[in-house]
Amino acid sequence: MKTNKLKLLVLAAASLAVVACGPTTTTTDSTGTSTPPSSTQTSTSESTSGSTSLSTTIPVVTHTVTVAAGEGYTATLDHADGVYEEGETVTVSITVTAVGMTVDEVKAGETAATVIVEEDGTYTATFTLGTEDTEVTITLKAKEYSIGTPAILGDMASYYITGVTFSAADQTKVAYGTDVTVTVLFDQESGASASDIAGAIVYINGVGKALTPDESSLVGSGWSAGYTKATATFTMPAEDVEIAIFMGYAYLSEDQASGFTLKVEENEYVTVYGAAEGVYYEQISLLYVAEPGYKVTGWEYSNDGGKTWEAFTGFYSGSNTGTMSTYSVGTGEVLLRVVGEYVGSAPITYTNADKVVTTGTGELPTAATIGETITIGYMGADGYSITDAATIEGVDPEDIITNYEDWGGEWQLSFVMPENEVTITFSVGENGTLSYEPNEHVTSVEFRDSSWSGNVITSAAAGAYVYAYVTVEEGYTLVSGSVNGGEAIEAGSDYEGNAYIAFAMPSDGSDAVLTLNVGQNHSISYNESEDYSLTFTVDYVTAEQAAAGQTVDFTLRPASVFITPTKLTLDGEDITFTKSSYGNSYTGSFTMPDHDAVLNVEVAKEEGHTLTLTLDDNKALIDDLEITGGSSLDLIGVASGTETLTGEFLVGETLSIDLTTIASDTLTPELYLVKGSEEEKLEPTDISLYDTDPATIGYEYANVTLTEDITGFALRYATKAAASATLTAKDEGGADLAIDGLTYTLNGITTYETIDALSAAIKVGDLLTINLPAAPADRAYNLTVKAGEAELEPISGTTYLVTGPVDISIERIVSYALTINDGSSGRISVNISYDGEYYYGSFDGLELGKTMELTFSAYYLGGNTYTVTITNGDEEPTTLQVLEAYEDYTATITVAGSVTIDIVAD
Repeated sequence: MKTNKLKLLVLAAASLAVVACGPTTTTTDSTGTSTPPSSTQTSTSESTSGSTSLSTTIPVVTHTVTVAAGEGYTATLDHADGVYEEGETVTVSITVTAVGMTVDEVKAGETAATVIVEEDGTYTATFTLGTEDTEVTITLKAKEYSIGTPAILGDMASYYITGVTFSAADQTKVAYGTDVTVTVLFDQESGASASDIAGAIVYINGVGKALTPDESSLVGSGWSAGYTKATATFTMPAEDVEIAIFMGYAYLSEDQASGFTLKVEENEYVTVYGAAEGVYYEQISLLYVAEPGYKVTGWEYSNDGGKTWEAFTGFYSGSNTGTMSTYSVGTGEVLLRVVGEYVGSAPITYTNADKVVTTGTGELPTAATIGETITIGYMGADGYSITDAATIEGVDPEDIITNYEDWGGEWQLSFVMPENEVTITFSVGENGTLSYEPNEHVTSVEFRDSSWSGNVITSAAAGAYVYAYVTVEEGYTLVSGSVNGGEAIEAGSDYEGNAYIAFAMPSDGSDAVLTLNVGQNHSISYNESEDYSLTFTVDYVTAEQAAAGQTVDFTLRPASVFITPTKLTLDGEDITFTKSSYGNSYTGSFTMPDHDAVLNVEVAKEEGHTLTLTLDDNKALIDDLEITGGSSLDLIGVASGTETLTGEFLVGETLSIDLTTIASDTLTPELYLVKGSEEEKLEPTDISLYDTDPATIGYEYANVTLTEDITGFALRYATKAAASATLTAKDEGGADLAIDGLTYTLNGITTYETIDALSAAIKVGDLLTINLPAAPADRAYNLTVKAGEAELEPISGTTYLVTGPVDISIERIVSYALTINDGSSGRISVNISYDGEYYYGSFDGLELGKTMELTFSAYYLGGNTYTVTITNGDEEPTTLQVLEAYEDYTATITVAGSVTIDIVAD
């Protein structure tokens, strides 16, 4: 019975539960939207005995999910009807349509959804539905892009630009639409001028923007004024940004009408730098960069909107740099396009690339255009040195142009790129390290690769020369040093007095340890006297003290030539000294003792020999007269209106005599050597005519050795004797020739227009200048001047000293010119020897049949080789190649007409 009652209770409870749930109904909200009936779930239970089971129905609650409308995106739910069960995962697919934007946040009501970015760039947001209808809101934000590391381009960039900064805090995360300021930094002391900055352009993904000087950064004033900063601003696009900063030279036009603005036709392989968008220029420098595989064969420009195109030749031969100006392309909007083709490229691989750094040729190329000339300048990276020329595999030896050490440890290689892969192996060796043993009196040691302004180094190659600059405590001096316990090396110093030890690295490549010998300073002095003075130097630097063991050089200067040092001693020991070959001084040296050094000087005095200078009443014509002996203390003469007519000289010394006199048409100076009552006339050994106001003439006389019988000199002005002049002038055919514009000047004073007027005025001792006008084209004049049968040599140009009746002969001849067209930008020097004279550029006056020797050389080839073509009249041109720096390439020709020399980069 108890069991039956229990069953009845259970059944009753189950029935009540079913009745309580009741049937579901459909309801309508206030907007008229129907809510579908809840679904039901059936639950069955059994008694533990298995004889009775109960079945129940549980309702499922659903809610509506909607997406709030917004701009810049589209969104869809994974349930098209938007109905989800409580606790169900809701998926929202989002596509951002706004440029430069991304999903910032997705919320389901007040709850943040989980958002992931799909591979196709769309977004998926998910959340679990709660207990009520839910609205999804989507918030967008600006997408972040990166700004790359700036590329610095152009010949002037490395000289002026010291850095680049951006206003964006993080270059790798810059929001779309953000205004970004690019600041280009120049030298903080001198800056860059406004005209220099005009040639600096910031390229934002290939679009050039002009820089504006930052007025707050102005330094200096006047012609030396400069700016340390210049800026350009751009708005961050919806893509990553590549920055290039080009700096060449540019001249802005005053207005649009007088200048040009450059627009470059887009080419996927070639980028052109040099002009900012919309800026008008008179002249600019250009640079183009071609991708590997593209062969540039030329350029064209148009100044009529692209209707017609003409060849643009502003890029230098064999170079990717050049110029454009209004002279070459006109004014207005100029279009520029490249002419070329894609020919393919091949890879370049390297061995030991991490052990070298490039020098002036950019980064090591990893690919190159087939047929392109590749030039690489390089040197050892920190801790390494180049031991030999690089090995270039995959290139025909005939196509390897250069592969050698250029200068100063910098190497160069160049070759023509083949169709196959090229492998370059750099020959490098690890440097030996540099160090020094501690010394209590040494405060610092700095190793450099050359004296004075050399680079600071910590290692060096075997055999390399190293300068160890040493600073010691006050009161001490660097005396010497030794490397790895070797022989002592005496200390040296640069022109500023900075002490160093110069040594070669061990030849086996081992490390170098420097041991320094430092000595305490002691004073240097001498027994002072009014009869002489002494100065001391140590390693060419004036010194008043030195350390034991140092070499001290001295110069002793007697107060006059009548005082001669006879003995110098230090600590009782004689010191050797010698008379200088120039001036009245004596030199010698001694080793500094380990105490104060006092030199003792003994001298002998001699009596002077008196000389007297006699002048006549025309002494006012003397501009300057100096008769000097071995020092400035023994002289007589006339200078700046001061007369010194007597002086003491030393018998046996050499006297030099120089006279400058005001030119005169009637008087000529005569200098006599006086020996008691006798006189000996001195003839000038050199004469010069000076274009002063008034004109002056300089006379030099042979040096005179003073003997006891010489008592002085006498300078008198004599009246010039009359002479005469004749003229013969012939053309190239031998006929008489009248030369328009031919005149004659005597003594730089009076000019005569006819030969008869000259003949009536000319005198012996005059300086005659023949003023020949320029010869007609392809003609030259041969001038000959004779006095009697003797041909006169010009004292300068076409000026002659008249020694008697003068015959002037002028012959007009056929003349040819030498023209040099230098395509090496001055790298190739041309030395010309012609008719006993040397020339260094274009000139005319060549005569048929005369020999010309040509020498071509270069101290730096700039990565190129050059072909020289010599065209001599109608003869077959001669060619030679300049392949290496510091080599002479010569040619000898016999003039057969006008000569043209063309120098072209290969």
